[in-house]
Amino acid sequence: KRSIEYLKNQKIFNNNFSVSYPHGSFNDHTLKICSKLNIKFGLSINAGSVNINNINSNFILPRYDTNDFR
Repeated sequence: KRSIEYLKNQKIFNNNFSVSYPHGSFNDHTLKICSKLNIKFGLSINAGSVNINNINSNFILPRYDTNDFR
């Protein structure tokens, strides 16, 4: 909660705020917090593009890491 207040005070937290989970670590509690704080989406460590077939949750979207392009 203090982190969110800090981000709001720094004018970093806005209507399009997103998260990327440290080391891909998240659980149901984390996802509920994201929803409660009105965070728009979260990026997982699952490699891939976002498309209509793989959006099960706005908080567990796939992404590409720079290491995926070696």
